[in-house]
Amino acid sequence: RCSVGAGRRGPLLRSPFVVPFTSELFSMSASRGMLMFGVALATVFQMCTATNAAAWIHGGMVAATVDQSEVCSSGDGVIFNFLACADPGATITRITFAAYGDPSQCPHPRSGLCTHPNSWTIVEKACLGRTNCTVEQIQFKDAAPPCLASVYDKTLRVKAVCSGAPSRRANSLRLPIVLPAKPISASVVVSALGYQTMYCNGHRVSQRILEPGRQSSKRVFFSTFDLMPYLNKGPNVIAVELGNGWSSSEGNQPGATQQPPSLFLNGSAELEGGGTVPLRSGVGKGWSSNVGSRLYDSVYVGEFHNYTLSDSDWVPVVSTGTPKQLTLQTRPAVVELAVLPALWVRPANRTTMLPNAGASFLVDFGQNIAGTVRLKAPAADGQTIVIRHCEVLNHPPLSAEPALAACWLGNAGLNANQNGELAHAASVDTYILPSKPVDTMNSPKWLQPEFTVHGFRYAEISGLSSLVPSDVMAVVVGANVTQSSSLKMSNALIEKIQNATVWSQRGNTQDIFTDCPQRDERLGWMGDAAISTEEAMYNFGAGGIVGTQIQFLQMIADGQTDSGDVSDVVPSFPTIP
Repeated sequence: RCSVGAGRRGPLLRSPFVVPFTSELFSMSASRGMLMFGVALATVFQMCTATNAAAWIHGGMVAATVDQSEVCSSGDGVIFNFLACADPGATITRITFAAYGDPSQCPHPRSGLCTHPNSWTIVEKACLGRTNCTVEQIQFKDAAPPCLASVYDKTLRVKAVCSGAPSRRANSLRLPIVLPAKPISASVVVSALGYQTMYCNGHRVSQRILEPGRQSSKRVFFSTFDLMPYLNKGPNVIAVELGNGWSSSEGNQPGATQQPPSLFLNGSAELEGGGTVPLRSGVGKGWSSNVGSRLYDSVYVGEFHNYTLSDSDWVPVVSTGTPKQLTLQTRPAVVELAVLPALWVRPANRTTMLPNAGASFLVDFGQNIAGTVRLKAPAADGQTIVIRHCEVLNHPPLSAEPALAACWLGNAGLNANQNGELAHAASVDTYILPSKPVDTMNSPKWLQPEFTVHGFRYAEISGLSSLVPSDVMAVVVGANVTQSSSLKMSNALIEKIQNATVWSQRGNTQDIFTDCPQRDERLGWMGDAAISTEEAMYNFGAGGIVGTQIQFLQMIADGQTDSGDVSDVVPSFPTIP
C-alpha cells in the first residue's frame, strides 16, 4: 500500500503515509531543502517496509475501587449553580439535598422557610450520571409562594454523592524488549490519537509536549525519535503515557470522538554484528497497559492525579485504528519555552470557601501566559492539592468577594468558571499525595500536569500549610519559535502594547493558531489567524513560525469541501460550522 504517487496528479505517497510537498522543505537553500526532503522520504520508506507489522493500540480497562464522596455547592447571588465531583472520573449518583429558596449553608444544608417544590426533580434531571452539572436558577421562575417570587435574591443549594467508575482506562503503556547485542542505531516513528509522551529505560526521549498535536480532518501527524542514547544490550523498556487531547471523549472534550487515546509506534534497533530487533505497537507484540496515577486529563478541565493508589494490574492492550493518513509533522514542536518565577505569594481570602479547598495561597507570576504551574511536592502526609488558574482577581462589580484577594472564578463551585472568564474550562489540576513526596521529575520532586495547558497570570493553590515563592513557578508552553524582530519606541505605552502583542501571539501559537489559550475554545478560528498573520510574520517570521503556518494551511485544505468552502474553524469543530 506504500507507493510513490504521480506528483501533481496524486499524493507523493499513498495511504497510510503521506509526506507533503511544502515550501518549508525547499526553503533557505535548494541543497538544504533537498536534504530535508531526503531525510523525510527515507524515514517514510523505512516505515513502509513494516507497515503491516505495526498497528494502532490503546490501553485496556482496569477494575477500580468504587469510592464515594460528597460534594456540596452553593449558588448564592449567581444565575447558575455548578456542582462537580472532585474526581473527574466519578459521576453524580445520588442527590441528597436540593432546595431553592432560603436553605442553610454547606456543608450541612437544611431547608429554610420556603423551598421550591420541584427542587429535587430539577436538580436530578440536570446532574445525575454526570461528572459535573450546571443548574440554571431561571428554571425556578414559576415559583408561586411569595418567598420565591424573585429568582435573583434566592439560593439554590445542592448536596450530592459522587461514585467512582467501576473501571478506568489504562493509559500507561509499556513494551519490555531484550537486545542480544549492543545497538548501533535505533529509531521509531511515533503517533497518537490524543497526546503521547514516550520514555525509554526511564528517560524521556523528547522535549516535545502535547504530541503529536491536533489532527486535520484527513491526517494524523507523526514524529521520529532516536533511541540510541537510551537503549542498551540486554533488557530494556519502552513506555508511553497517553492523554485524551482533542481526540478522546474520555476527557470530556467537546467535539472529541469516542475513541480512547491510542498509540502507533514503528521502528527497529540495528545490532552490532548484524541483526535487527523490531520495535512496533500491536496486539501480541508484548505491550501491556496500566492505570498509573493520572486518573483523568482534559484540555479544558485539567488533570487529576491520585498517588495514593496502589499499582493496578497490567492488562493487555486493545487493537484499534483510524482511516486518517499518517503524515510527517513539519510544524515546530510544542515545548516548554520559559519558566517564570513567582513575583509574590500571599494567603487567598474568600468569604465563601470553595468546597474541599481548605487554606489557599494566591500566586502572581506577573505575566499572562499559556502554560502550566510547576509546584514542589510538600513533605507532609496525605494532602490534596488543588491548583486553580485565572487571569483576573476578584473585584467589583464582577464579585462581592474581597477585592484582589483570590482568583475570580465567576461562580461558587469546585471547578466553577461558569459565567466567568473561562466559561466552561475549569482549568483545575488536582493532586492527592501519599505519605511521602511524589517524584514526578526525578530530583527535585515537582508536580506538573502533562496533557493540558492553561491560560493564566495567577494561581490559587489550596491544600498546603505554607508556600514560598521558590517552590512554585509558571512554565510557558508554545510552539518552538523565536522572536526575530523587536520594536523600540520613545512612547512607553506603545512599547507595552507591542510587548502584549508578542506575548499574545506566543500564547496562541501552539500546534495550530488559536483564538485564546484560556477559556473553552482554543480553536483555530480562521478570522483570528488571518488578521494576525502579518503581525506574526513581523515578530516571528524568521524564527520558525512559517512551519506552523504551512502545516495549518495543509489542515485548511484538508477540511475544504468539494464546492471549495472552508470552515470557520480549522480543524473543523462539530458544533461550529
